[in-house]
Amino acid sequence: YSYKLDEEDWSEWKHTTSYVTPNLKEGNHTFSVKAKDEAGNESEVLTYTFIVDITPPELEVTSPQDGTLAKDKLIDVTGKTEPNIKVDVNGIIVNSDSQGNFTASYSLNEGDNLLTIKAIDKAGNETVKKIHVTYKPRTIIRLQIGNLMAVVNDETVMLDLAPFIENGRTLVPLRFVAETFGAEVGWDPVEERITITLGDKVVVLWIGRKEALINGERYYLDVPPKVIEIPEIGGGRTVVPLRFVSEAFGAKVEWDPELQIITITYPGD
Repeated sequence: YSYKLDEEDWSEWKHTTSYVTPNLKEGNHTFSVKAKDEAGNESEVLTYTFIVDITPPELEVTSPQDGTLAKDKLIDVTGKTEPNIKVDVNGIIVNSDSQGNFTASYSLNEGDNLLTIKAIDKAGNETVKKIHVTYKPRTIIRLQIGNLMAVVNDETVMLDLAPFIENGRTLVPLRFVAETFGAEVGWDPVEERITITLGDKVVVLWIGRKEALINGERYYLDVPPKVIEIPEIGGGRTVVPLRFVSEAFGAKVEWDPELQIITITYPGD
């Protein structure tokens, strides 16, 4: 047989049945081959057109950003790459559209998640991006003034002390709210100091003092924290201004004045 690559001349007639191409430039190429029998009769020319592509596709992940704190379990991973190629998000396969845009929905695990996004072109070249996402489910607390019953994510919880209003501020049992958020509560009996730690936030309060600290920055309260003695449990409960503590940690507080119900959502919107 004889062959030619692109616009080169036809090769000499050979009896071998394989051909190794030289290093080819990226782009379109044409390989042609023809055969000849012992009588010198030549076959029709067979032509094969192919593309050499050794460049990985560009890949931009527009959402989520690395280090995102997600509040919902299902997250949309969106971005842009080459048109009409495969995108793999932790094993979930989607195709980019004619503009190169893609969206893949992924179900997060609670805690830290590593999203590996791969754009894979038709030649098998791939580009990889890694995104870290932390999923913390929303916690919703519902309290009512004067009511010992609270609701946490649709589960009923009984309190030792009901929320109450003093000088226009709602006071709630500190440890219940803080620990429901996942915070750690520390107590210094000598200074009567309360330290609440949640993530990168540290809130410091003192019994009977209107002064408070959030990450070292000073704030002043309308109503100071206090200890309410509860004979039934043989001790007391520390109560704090609900809105100040909740919003210090990024929670959203809503108030229903008619039913006197407080709804706390953490993390807030």
